[in-house]
Amino acid sequence: MKIVFCVVILLTGVLWHLSAADIQVQDFRGKLSWGISCQKISPGFYPQLADEHFESGQMLLKIVAMVPGAAGSEEGLQAGDIILSINGQRADTFDISKAPGSRGERLEPGDVLKIKLYQVRGKKSSIVEKQCVLPGYFETEKAAYQEPGGAAEYADIPSLHQDLAKGLITEAGWEDDFQDLRQRLMNIDLFQDRYRLPVFSYLVRNPFKLEAVSRAFTRRVQEAGTVPEKLLSFSQYALSFAPAEERAKKLSFSGGDLAAHLDYMEAVLSKAAQCNAAALAKLAQTDLDYILQYRDELLDSFIAWKMLSYDSDTERVRRSLQVLRLAEQIDRNELFNQARIAAQLIAPEFLASLQQAAAGSEEKAIVATRETPFGNILIAGKTDHIHQQDYAVIYDLGGNDQYFNNQGGSIPGKIPTAVVVDIAGNDAWESTDTLTQGGGNLGVGILLDLQGDDQYIGIRNIQGAAFGGVGMLLDLSGNDIYRAIHMAQGVAFFGAGILADKQGDDRYEAHQNAQAVGFVRGIGLLTDGAGNDSYYCKGSQQTGYRTRGHYEGWGQGMGFGIRPYASGGVGILFDQSGRDRFEAGTFSQGGGYYYAFGILANAGMEDDHYIGTRYAQGFGVHQALGAFLEFGGNDVYQTRMAVAQGLAWDEAIGLFIDEQGDDHYHGGSGFSLGAVSHNALCMFLDQQGNDRYEGVRPATAGSNSYHGGTSLTIFIDDGQGQDQYIKRKNSSVETEKQNSIFIDR
Repeated sequence: MKIVFCVVILLTGVLWHLSAADIQVQDFRGKLSWGISCQKISPGFYPQLADEHFESGQMLLKIVAMVPGAAGSEEGLQAGDIILSINGQRADTFDISKAPGSRGERLEPGDVLKIKLYQVRGKKSSIVEKQCVLPGYFETEKAAYQEPGGAAEYADIPSLHQDLAKGLITEAGWEDDFQDLRQRLMNIDLFQDRYRLPVFSYLVRNPFKLEAVSRAFTRRVQEAGTVPEKLLSFSQYALSFAPAEERAKKLSFSGGDLAAHLDYMEAVLSKAAQCNAAALAKLAQTDLDYILQYRDELLDSFIAWKMLSYDSDTERVRRSLQVLRLAEQIDRNELFNQARIAAQLIAPEFLASLQQAAAGSEEKAIVATRETPFGNILIAGKTDHIHQQDYAVIYDLGGNDQYFNNQGGSIPGKIPTAVVVDIAGNDAWESTDTLTQGGGNLGVGILLDLQGDDQYIGIRNIQGAAFGGVGMLLDLSGNDIYRAIHMAQGVAFFGAGILADKQGDDRYEAHQNAQAVGFVRGIGLLTDGAGNDSYYCKGSQQTGYRTRGHYEGWGQGMGFGIRPYASGGVGILFDQSGRDRFEAGTFSQGGGYYYAFGILANAGMEDDHYIGTRYAQGFGVHQALGAFLEFGGNDVYQTRMAVAQGLAWDEAIGLFIDEQGDDHYHGGSGFSLGAVSHNALCMFLDQQGNDRYEGVRPATAGSNSYHGGTSLTIFIDDGQGQDQYIKRKNSSVETEKQNSIFIDR
């Protein structure tokens, strides 16, 4: 139905002034976990069941796998058991997602299913009936909400989407729908696992603050530039959503000869080692060994399946979950303290002093070395070097160098803090190891390259990457190339992975899970200051949807949790200027998946080109948050399929903003341009310019069959230009069920 435009400015009373505390929880027991994989099989395969009555065509369910935390685990169900019936119904027609529960509604945790089974235990077979209590999401508990320390900053910041939607929601009679949607979004956070981030909890309760928070995060990254202390402070803030703790005290340095500089380096390494010991203090050596032994299994399973519950190797899943539990015990604040101390070794004043002290010795291959209990130190001259030995600290004063060693990557038990500084030259950084090139491996690793056209090559967990640590790669000039396969270029589990490139026409290439990805309890940050850059993230694995010609991506500003076991982190890709090109596979370019938060922001005024595949360019999916911010230029947005350019699916929130320019949107075959389904909220805003929207009709509110209730999309083109739409008009306002607001003015 069309609404007269002036209605938009009406107020709606208390509905829009409700705080999170005002919303009442009504008998919500959390989200259900089933976790049983079955195969349909004919009763004819089991002559032992001849006395049972089966309908014509009826199939039985053979349990193929039960993931940790699956329904029936406590009651003794096992792989190989045959399910005959559930609640007296045919097992092959019982839909766990649609079955009625004890309140005449859908099933919830705590409900009981009567499952009739044929079991074989050793040489004995029997038909049994089990009363199985349905579990909630894995290791979640009801948690009281506490407002994070960072929330006060956003209290008085208005939202254009909220302001323009006020009157329309009232006029359409959607107040109850809207309050119900807020309730449903809040409900997804009432039961929390140990990995949940405070910023997520705040935003699901205050969804119209997503724009303000995304802009503030972007502004802080821009202000940080390539200054290590500022990048670390922001990363710590993003994970805690509170002001960072008191900074680590600097060690005093008063200059002197090379020996004095080496003394200072060793003192910094010693102090950093103390912080590292404090960070790992809760873990016994056997725990650390367990993480190192089974961490790669977790990563392998994750790359292959994304949802660990899909992995048929349940023992590998159990080990992977234990790795997560142990890694959560690392004190991340101490890791940030360690990183701040280590960053003193790359302070500009210290580097200048070191170069002055080395004057006259630069032409030597080796200027100075020192052995320390925390790893060795090397000062190399301006000749071309091939670095193969691992070091805690390297200063290379010049030359076109090749690095095949740890390259600023910490090594557990040997080098808790690693720092490498390359002053000049066109260098080749190549590694077949993980957590190098600025890698935080249960510690801190920093790589700083000041000049030259450099090439960074690796496989996975590399180029500003961390697992239980802080990894940072800083490149201050040159046209650089970054290449890897998986989990690279600003990625982290349990810590911070930071890649900051100050200037140059750079190329970032990877296959998936790369280019600013925040995994469990991690922040992945990739920031590029200037230049015409290219970002590519796809090409090694067909999408899980099995769509021909489509690849996985999972990158370019992505927050990513391990569904259904562990909430995700924060991923931020921020390109500050230049004419850029972004191309990625599924789930990429400013998105969140499973209790996570992702941002892609581009502050340049030049014309940029974005190519996604499915779930791209500002989206939230499966209980997550995603934001896409474009500040200027005549931009082109494409998708190789659909599901792009502002959308939210399944208890999620998505934001898309393009501030200016004559933009061209290719929405593909459907569910794009401000689309929502299944209790989701999407906010789309294009400001200034004559825009063209192709492929789909904007502002689509789809089905809510997953959970009941409604969704809400608010699509705004605020450019006062001559825009082109499919089945929409300029200078119009329309509202439609279930529930859609379209505004062009």
